[in-house]
This record gives sequence, structure tokens and C-alpha cells, in this order.
Amino acid sequence: MRSDPANQVFTTFARNADIMTAFSDEELDRLREVSFHTPFDDLTVYGGARQLGEAEPHPILTGENDIRYFENRTSGLTPAAEELSQKLKKTLHEVKERVFIGPGDFVAAFNNYAIHAKEIASIGNPASLAQRWIIKSVNVDNLARHGEHFISGTEYLVNG
Repeated sequence: MRSDPANQVFTTFARNADIMTAFSDEELDRLREVSFHTPFDDLTVYGGARQLGEAEPHPILTGENDIRYFENRTSGLTPAAEELSQKLKKTLHEVKERVFIGPGDFVAAFNNYAIHAKEIASIGNPASLAQRWIIKSVNVDNLARHGEHFISGTEYLVNG
């Protein structure tokens, strides 16, 4: 982790269990419907030129209450679904916790149980903000399924 203490840039976490308490059983059922869309995240693609295609519609709530949501990118495909998407956004900000991750700190989060984000409170050193860096990792059962997406010359680093 590289993060300059001159910049108040926080990693925020919202536990799925805390988020879900804001929704009725009926709303939770509607969040499980294939009524939402999230465009692929091309913001972190290595080289910035990879064509990812179009993402399929999806539910927000899947599996064992996993939340599939990207703030300001996930939208409802109907007015009722969009209303739920906006309620989720509001709820995330109500229940989130901020953590400042300093140089050398380690934080592990299980994405199936929490949503995380970056929140910029203030910038004291704009140049070092461009150097803020967090290593993202994903655990999978079988790397072979993802081989076509590896950066050339690696057996583990995914392009995107």
C-alpha cells in the first residue's frame, strides 16, 4: 500500500448484513431479480484499450446475500428497480465505516460479505495522490478458466 498521510483518502467498508437491514423482505426479493445492469469496469484495464463487450443484466442480491453493485454505474432497468438502486446507494453511505490505510498496512476484505470503496476527504499533496496504490487480488478455484485474460508473459496477472 502506498498512501500519503497528507491526503485524507479512506477505504470505506459497508457490511452486507448492515445494508440488508434497511430493506423489507419484498425489496430484498426484488433485489434478487434480473432487473439491474452494471457496465464492465474499464477504469482499471491494463493499457486502457481492451474491448470488454456488453455486460448482461443481473440481480443485485445473489447467492448467499452477496451484493453485486458498483456505485454510479449499476442502474435499475425499470423505474422500480432504479428506485431500489438509489436506496442501496443511500444506505451504503449511511452504514459505511472509513479506514485510512497507511504505508505498509494490510487489510483483507471478503467481497462476498462487504462492499468497499475509496473516499477522498481532502487532498494535501495532489502529486502523491496519483501514486496511491492498492494491490487487488482475487482468489479462484482454477486459474485455467481465466488464462485467456492474463497479461502476456504471466500466468497470474489479469488484464482488467
